[in-house]
Amino acid sequence: MGEPAVRRMSVEEFFEWQLSQDGLYELVDGVPVPHVKMMTGAIVQHDRATVNIIASLHAQLRGTGCRPTTDDVALRTSITTIRRPDITVECGDLVRDTYENRAPRLVVEVLSPSTSRHRPLPQARRVPAPPSPALHPARRDALSRHGALPT
Repeated sequence: MGEPAVRRMSVEEFFEWQLSQDGLYELVDGVPVPHVKMMTGAIVQHDRATVNIIASLHAQLRGTGCRPTTDDVALRTSITTIRRPDITVECGDLVRDTYENRAPRLVVEVLSPSTSRHRPLPQARRVPAPPSPALHPARRDALSRHGALPT
């Protein structure tokens, strides 16, 4: 017997549906999928790296009109896909009562064995803006590529 047909959602339907869920989800080609950390949570190194990056960005961005956000705030990567990168820097006017970044300038995905297994690197690089995501390894032996905010 075949798998049941999957009902695809619009981004607006997804955010409405997400309100009634216990954990965070991402929308991939119109289909809700559990956020990778929902499966097991973050490892300590991943969490420490994320917190340190947010703290550093917060201090550096003070007074610039830009602010770091966590994976609680979504990032639209296509018309049918919503992702939740570990950290996004958003610049411009603060838009209240929204679930997604409107003006992302920097995307940071902390790489660890669990996140790189569930979210391959090429997907992280598909974000249309900014053109260069910052990739920060949770382990010292992982490779990284860092982007910078435009001045």
